[in-house]
Amino acid sequence: MNPIVSAVIPTHKRPILVQRAIRSALNQSYLNLEVIVVVDGPEPDTVKILEAFEEPRLRIVELRQNVGPAEVRNIGVREANGEWIAFLDDDDEWLPAKIEKQLNLLAYADPRTNFIACRSQEVDSGIDKIIPRRFPRPGEDWSEYIFCSGGFLPVPGYLIKRELMLSVPFLNAAASFEDVDWLLRARAANSLVPAWVDEALVIYHNGSGDTIRVSHDPEWDRFYKWARSNRGILLTPKAFSYCLLTQGSQRIKRSKGFTQNFASLMYRAISEGEIDFRFCLSLFFFAFLDVRSRSILRLIYERTRREVRAMAGIKR
Repeated sequence: MNPIVSAVIPTHKRPILVQRAIRSALNQSYLNLEVIVVVDGPEPDTVKILEAFEEPRLRIVELRQNVGPAEVRNIGVREANGEWIAFLDDDDEWLPAKIEKQLNLLAYADPRTNFIACRSQEVDSGIDKIIPRRFPRPGEDWSEYIFCSGGFLPVPGYLIKRELMLSVPFLNAAASFEDVDWLLRARAANSLVPAWVDEALVIYHNGSGDTIRVSHDPEWDRFYKWARSNRGILLTPKAFSYCLLTQGSQRIKRSKGFTQNFASLMYRAISEGEIDFRFCLSLFFFAFLDVRSRSILRLIYERTRREVRAMAGIKR
């Protein structure tokens, strides 16, 4: 079995940076792979630079107008020839054995497996770390895994059957939450059969401080609409509260009227969701600490927790 894998790389006004992503895809140890770069909007200068690769496995799709990250990925899927789709953002990169190790897992996984994710090494945020800390447990609600437990699964770590992507495409309406929205919709439709590679095979460049990636939408009101419209549908009440706290508060910080908006957001989280003691503790940290400070405290907590569990002889 040697299926074709299509690497889909969306890019927008990053002609130099995207070349690193392309090279990491072309340098994969798994050779039965095509690379599709979808240029989001007319960018003749970017196309000219990419054509210089002169690589037969590389295909460039230039769009006539900007359509946004969700639809760019969907177009890449429709253009793909592969049985499997692997997404790679233009500012991230894969380690050479990423695709090979994910496909090797199929020999031991459920034959229905259509989604394989690996860990990522997050860099450039001031503190290098491996994400996610753990994968979802059997029977665990994924919305609570993502928002209450910080289970972030970066898109560059995905390997997905093309037929699944065609039946459950990304949605632009999800604002900067296309990946989370897709995961929760696919899970809710019982369409997703996951498998996990317990190894960091992606280098995930995440900027620094409180800045956000270019692919993210800085307008928090679109996110707020997404969260409220999916309360009780894709989000449990508890996940809804944590979603507003962990994600909404960061977007409000980049908008005007932070104090008033933050108070309104937390009122919604408490009155319409479900909170616990940990939520109250987290509320303090998100209200008064920046991303770097919270990351440091979280790493100290995780390190201490691992040491305590190791001393007690408890496996993770």
